Amino acid sequence: MSISELIRLMEARLSALNSARASAAAVGDIEQIQRIDADVAQTQLTLDQLRTLV
Repeated sequence: MSISELIRLMEARLSALNSARASAAAVGDIEQIQRIDADVAQTQLTLDQLRTLV
């Protein structure tokens, strides 16, 4: 898998996580929001690192 493919996958994951966060917020699930926020932070870090390689 190429770096550009990995970048696209991380971007798609961020989009999915943002949708999941909105759903969790809509039902007031604070624990799920916190888990998603941590996952977003890790995914963003990975994406930032991948972007330095291209």
